[in-house]
Amino acid sequence: MANSNLQVVTFSQPINVVFEAFAEAISRAGMNYPIKNETSHQLTSAKPFLIEFLGEKIFISMKEAADGGTSVQVKSESAFPFTLYDMGKNKQNVDNLIMHAKAILK
Repeated sequence: MANSNLQVVTFSQPINVVFEAFAEAISRAGMNYPIKNETSHQLTSAKPFLIEFLGEKIFISMKEAADGGTSVQVKSESAFPFTLYDMGKNKQNVDNLIMHAKAILK
């Protein structure tokens, strides 16, 4: 099983605004252009393969929160399924995406 990091964060903005913010955050974070599924409010992307890292896959899914905001689940996992230790890259990917999205949404 690939090494991964998962975080859930809630935003006060509506889902369509948060969706576009995360699409932009993927670009700002230096990840590959996002694949958008606007119907299910999901984004997927990847961090490119480098010599020292085998790359990571990024999954973002959203749902409307009860208060009209948006709950976002961000997951980064190693692209190579048998990675045992990722040297913190997956957590760094998730933190970086959330940081960029928060900056965009301000």
